[in-house]
Amino acid sequence: MRIEHAAIWVKDLERMKEFYETYFGAKANDLYHNEKKDFKSYFLSFDSGCR
Repeated sequence: MRIEHAAIWVKDLERMKEFYETYFGAKANDLYHNEKKDFKSYFLSFDSGCR
């Protein structure tokens, strides 16, 4: 079985992005921002292929 992606809700998006980049070697895409819903997200990619 392979996990393609997982999502988590966080209070501090930038801080969590930095955490995963620093401690897990994640690589973030550009910030996605849906202004209508005031939703922001990043896809974090890992060497394993999970994001």
